[in-house]
Amino acid sequence: MKIEADRKYTKSHEWVLFEGDGAAIGLSDYAQDALGDLVFVNLPQEGDELAEGEVFADVESVKAVSDIYSPISGAVCAVNEALLDAPEAINQDPYGAWLVKAGGVSGGEDLMDAYQRFETLEFCARTVINAKTLGEPTYLTDDQIEQHEKSLPTDYPHFMGVTYPSDERAIRSLIVKMVRRACDQGLMISSYGTVSVRWRGNDFLITPPGVPRWDIEPGNIVQVKNGMVEAGKIPSRSVALHQEIYQSHPEINSIIITQPPHLMGFCTSGVKFNVRTIPESWIFLKDTPIIPFGVQYEDSKKISEALKSVPAVLLANDSVLITGDGLLQTFDRLEVAEFSAKSLIMAAPIGELKPINDKEVEDLRVAFHVK
Repeated sequence: MKIEADRKYTKSHEWVLFEGDGAAIGLSDYAQDALGDLVFVNLPQEGDELAEGEVFADVESVKAVSDIYSPISGAVCAVNEALLDAPEAINQDPYGAWLVKAGGVSGGEDLMDAYQRFETLEFCARTVINAKTLGEPTYLTDDQIEQHEKSLPTDYPHFMGVTYPSDERAIRSLIVKMVRRACDQGLMISSYGTVSVRWRGNDFLITPPGVPRWDIEPGNIVQVKNGMVEAGKIPSRSVALHQEIYQSHPEINSIIITQPPHLMGFCTSGVKFNVRTIPESWIFLKDTPIIPFGVQYEDSKKISEALKSVPAVLLANDSVLITGDGLLQTFDRLEVAEFSAKSLIMAAPIGELKPINDKEVEDLRVAFHVK
């Protein structure tokens, strides 16, 4: 049995050879020998998605039909169509007769980890494309990344004796519903995106880090009471910012922080997010400012101050923060903001924006009682 040392192997005897920013996948010498003479190969098409550990093809030999499992996640960028007419080439040269080649490859400790990495890779690519449509993306420096890493809280005061009355449980269910809705609309991915809702006084409920948003359950939500978190749970890394906003703004009852791809185009390019496109956009969002990167770590009160006059802010190279008097209103504002950002990006190649002027904005302010 022959083994090529330049590639990696799976327990089910597929091999993967990494080449630049892609990879080729095939069957090992052991696999072709165990299968016997191959008479048919069924392969995916270009553009199909591969998921680590999932079946992506099958082969038929004189003995049986066998599934082939992908060792990586990615997108099929090339198919060895010669094998469709000559499947025996796999028996003759298993390391030369690759099945497919994949681009945008991601791997992980398990299938879920690999998928989240792939989803994040796709998000980054879309963000860069959107930023380049507007101008030029600004990338984080090593110092800024280090600032982010150092700012992550590692210890939280906890409280025991947690109670879950009916109104608290209802908020948990609503948060889960809105998070899943956000995932369905591409407004949240992987384990990114934070939602919180005021409960009683300045106490609130908030999503945790590290939990895939499409799998989140009411029991994952974290109760924050008197500045402490319920025992045995970890809240979002932005919990202190949420606390600051709730304490300073009694009119705000919910907060969403997330990274939708079109809004992130503005966050990473520094181009002004001009919501004066249609009346609905301005009524929902008003003139949304961009807060420089690092303010959320150095002086979160500045973000809270900005929210005195607007319901949403963009945090440069980080996220969008949107508030409301209830979670449904906050989510509506998020939808309008991402729609507006998408409209501006799609219209950019056509020509210059013709915004609503100051007089028209003032007319809207009076007509819709906007403060």
